[in-house]
Amino acid sequence: MRKAVKAVVFFIVLAGVVMVLNDLTLNRRSEGCIQLSEFYEMEEDSIDMLCIGSSHIYYGINTCRLYDEYGIASYLLASPGQPVWLSYYLLEEALKTQEPELVLFDIGTLYRKEEDFGAYSWETLISMKPSYTKWKAIQAVNQYEECVDAVGAFLSFPYYHTRYAALTSEDFENTQEIRYHGYKPDFTVITEKELKKWEGAVQGITDTLVYPKGEKPITERTEEHLRKLIALCQEKDIPLLLVNAPYANEVDEKREADAYISRIAREYGVPLIYGNNFRQEMQIDFAADLLDASHLNYYGSVKYTDYLAAWIEENCSLPDRRGNQGYQSWQEASELFWEQVMS
Repeated sequence: MRKAVKAVVFFIVLAGVVMVLNDLTLNRRSEGCIQLSEFYEMEEDSIDMLCIGSSHIYYGINTCRLYDEYGIASYLLASPGQPVWLSYYLLEEALKTQEPELVLFDIGTLYRKEEDFGAYSWETLISMKPSYTKWKAIQAVNQYEECVDAVGAFLSFPYYHTRYAALTSEDFENTQEIRYHGYKPDFTVITEKELKKWEGAVQGITDTLVYPKGEKPITERTEEHLRKLIALCQEKDIPLLLVNAPYANEVDEKREADAYISRIAREYGVPLIYGNNFRQEMQIDFAADLLDASHLNYYGSVKYTDYLAAWIEENCSLPDRRGNQGYQSWQEASELFWEQVMS
């Protein structure tokens, strides 16, 4: 009996040490980790609008404007090229501590192939806290025997242990890679040369998702987890909004995949705002409002955010949190934004 108690105590202490080491060595400066590490610091049940997806989210949705102009407490749990099977488990993770009144998911990367699980998404995965949700996320990545080191990814520390000697104050008080509840403002304007590459695609953008070449199914794993994400929101009775931020490089492959996704959205009765179809209403000018062919810059994010906020006001009626106790972090983020970025 005494040996059993000692064994239990040993494993409890070992688990505690691993968790401390994970926290100490966690990469808080990587683009794939910043939004997640800061999410874990949020007060429970404080986020009314949770946005999940790729870089289209953190470049395109302006959380400071949502709060300043509309009182919406939003958070962007996004990472570069985030595949939907990671998005699904990030949502599951988020719902452990948050009860959002709206979930917004960007479909911009759903056309990609199975092998497009990039380094940033990998860093996001291993930066999740150890839990059954994380283990399921790892199994989703391994669904087609990609041979990911499941145990190492679950523990995180085996991947980060070499950072121990290189830790600086920036790992704990990041003053260089500042995010505003996930938002990353960028004032870069797309070059005329780059925009000209996509002149044909821009001219070919129509006001409908019905593309002449028809629909192109997304991959099996992508569709499975898109449906799971929709089902989870419906199970939790959380309104879901699918979006696709305006972009210039609208090739046939993307358009046809998005037409297929649109049909899935209609099947579940989920609204989808396809940004390129509403460029005129948003007053988006690609020459001024893009930072590159795929992403909105700060100026575009203001227009896109205003359009989304108007839709939300009409369809969801999220509470106005301006001045409310417990929502000071949004006020502070907005003040920091104006001081650091707009001054």
